[in-house]
Amino acid sequence: MIYQTKKLGANKKVLWYDNGVQVLVSYTTPVAAYVPYGNGSGYLRTASHYSKTTTRHINSWLEGVNTESVNQSVLNKLIEA
Repeated sequence: MIYQTKKLGANKKVLWYDNGVQVLVSYTTPVAAYVPYGNGSGYLRTASHYSKTTTRHINSWLEGVNTESVNQSVLNKLIEA
């Protein structure tokens, strides 16, 4: 369940879930996440290619951290749960 939404700028926000998962949403698409537990934990980014603006959103949120590229469906499932 979402317990907080933090707007980071125009068309960019982070959804915080009560289980510790954070999901970066650019426009209406989940494009990166932080998963604090289990297999696939850590920072994740979509392997799909989007606009320059969305790429900038991803890069600024993930700056300085190690990431794993994942299929877009993995990020979609995080916000559906």
